[in-house]
Amino acid sequence: MHFIIINLFVKDVKCFDGYLKYFLFLTFLGQNIHNLRYKFFMRIDKFLKVSRLLKRRTVAQEACDGGRVSVNGRAVKPSCKIKEGDVVELAFNSGTVKFKVLMIKDTVRKEQAEQMYEILVD
Repeated sequence: MHFIIINLFVKDVKCFDGYLKYFLFLTFLGQNIHNLRYKFFMRIDKFLKVSRLLKRRTVAQEACDGGRVSVNGRAVKPSCKIKEGDVVELAFNSGTVKFKVLMIKDTVRKEQAEQMYEILVD
């Protein structure tokens, strides 16, 4: 019943997306929104480290500060939040790697790290 009330309220406002509806619904039920948002979003520097695309988080931060990382076509800072479905482009000296984010997790094993992204070929 609570979800029906939230949907009636949210359907008139065009700027809400599915995640925000979910957050609003959980907040309405008394859940902690601060902890839940980290299940859907992650900083780009942390993602690059956890997915083992770059070895250390400081290297990922330096790459972002140097303008070598772009998310959905625009250069980003290390604090940029990414979500599943975002397309990230990482520039190396030898070329670029373009990939799509498939999964957001705080920690993964080495064998599972490649499941977090899909390499896109242009």
